[in-house]
Amino acid sequence: MSLHELVDDWEFKESEFMQYLEQSVISLAELLIRPELSDSKTRVFKCLLILVQRLESKIMPYVHDIFCHVRDAVQMYTSKAASDSDPIFMGTVIEMVCTLVSVLGYSQSQQNEQPDQPIFYIENFLEFIVPLIRYSIENSLHVLEDGTILWRYTLHSLSDTTLPLMVGNNHPASILLDLFISLCEMFEHCGSTEYFDDYFDLVSSYILLGIASTIPGPDNIYMNKLISVLTMLLDSDTYSSAVLEPITEIIDYLFLKNSEIAQTQLLLDCLDSSGFIESITKPSLLSSDYSKSYVALFISRLLVLPFSFGSLGSTFEPIISNIINHLVSTGIDLMDILVVGYQRYESVEYNPNNTRFQLLLAFATAILAGLGYGSNSVASPNNHAVTYTQLVNDVWLPTLAFNSEEEIISAISSEDSPSYELPHLHRRLVALKSDLVLNYPWKLFLHSRLMHLDLAQFRGNASGKGNELDPGYSQTKLSRNFLDFLATEMESAEFADEFAEMLQS
Repeated sequence: MSLHELVDDWEFKESEFMQYLEQSVISLAELLIRPELSDSKTRVFKCLLILVQRLESKIMPYVHDIFCHVRDAVQMYTSKAASDSDPIFMGTVIEMVCTLVSVLGYSQSQQNEQPDQPIFYIENFLEFIVPLIRYSIENSLHVLEDGTILWRYTLHSLSDTTLPLMVGNNHPASILLDLFISLCEMFEHCGSTEYFDDYFDLVSSYILLGIASTIPGPDNIYMNKLISVLTMLLDSDTYSSAVLEPITEIIDYLFLKNSEIAQTQLLLDCLDSSGFIESITKPSLLSSDYSKSYVALFISRLLVLPFSFGSLGSTFEPIISNIINHLVSTGIDLMDILVVGYQRYESVEYNPNNTRFQLLLAFATAILAGLGYGSNSVASPNNHAVTYTQLVNDVWLPTLAFNSEEEIISAISSEDSPSYELPHLHRRLVALKSDLVLNYPWKLFLHSRLMHLDLAQFRGNASGKGNELDPGYSQTKLSRNFLDFLATEMESAEFADEFAEMLQS
């Protein structure tokens, strides 16, 4: 029985093979770089590949040597033009490197739990990995799928400090930036949505690494190129509905990662000048509750944006007011879109991230109500579909029953992920936890809106006119509860400061 057959067998027992592991790995790795075996190179690679796949973390002590031998072998066998390389051989190489990157990512994630284990970083091999990804892009008929997986594994396993280093042209990681432009162009030249999920995952990985927030200067070519491609996809009659969910997620990540005023201003300007806002609010995307729910998330993010920067948030009010006023002038009922979005996320299968979305949407409805929705103001169309009674009963009261921010964050943090994604997962969690709606006294904000309505009802009753904002509105009887809520929460100095700041704003 050959080594390949032995390892690639249902009856294979790791424990019994461990005594032969070191010799097997070393021998196979050395065979890779023996010129006289060039005709058998693919078989040797496949044998080593199945060994690595079956034993994964067990081969960690040898992974650096394997990586070096694989790199040397590929360089030896592909000294001619890459386009002339044997696609079967290159496919095996890419699959092998995928597995090695997965093992490397796992070793980095286990550094704290296993401090005695050697740690080898993906960054040390980028000069070898990136050309393989480039080869897969240029030879898509053969190895694009495996190359895309390698690309994703690599981005997911990079350390958080990698992307800032990419800005320096002399750093090996800078070659990953060139691939981002190629990624955007792949959307433009793709004839179907077959690989879109993979491509959007790659985009999200780059954003979480900081590609839109780390690159300096007003002309961030990476952000501009990305927004241009997203707008193109929304404008396409073929793709617009199919890509709405991942595009909304990407925009959400962009807002979360661009936490500085200058970065956020650049993002807003880019969204405005590219035509993205008109494209994501076009009538065809407002014709169903499904698409409305994603449009609602984008509108909500715009509405809450000034609150993210406290007193400095007024910087964004002119451009956001112009956007909101323009949307309303076209007859779009913003509150209806937000409430439909809230109800859809309420009805789908539970997901802790959907709770974050519901918080965002509820917060946005309260802000829109504060702008005068339902009165004779520019923030309201002539025939608004949502009454304040519906808003209170269907959105605000259910939201006030949510768990605390800490419990929501804990639920988001508990999501499982494959081992190779752990560095990427950490970046994602950091971004989600930074969301304003998880770091703002939103219960206080909603209570204050309810108090406003109850006071309007009280004044209306006194004048005999009822609540002019909503004739069918009846007091929620939460005023007393709100005062009790304040009395309890005011015992916290931190809450008292937040309350004072909110009143001031």
